[in-house]
Amino acid sequence: MPEIALSFALRHGLQSTVLLDTDGEVGLLYRLCGTPTTFFVNSQGVIEDIRFGSITQEWIAEKL
Repeated sequence: MPEIALSFALRHGLQSTVLLDTDGEVGLLYRLCGTPTTFFVNSQGVIEDIRFGSITQEWIAEKL
């Protein structure tokens, strides 16, 4: 699975950090119910926004 995620990130030129929840622990903590789910977390560790479903580059740029 990590190889697939890395390949995807490279192929699509992702410049953000991609984390894998291989044991499901983070999914339980964040109460995820579907994928993809995107969390914007500030430098203090506070969740600023959550997006369920696919995202666009425009949406990311707006959030940044």
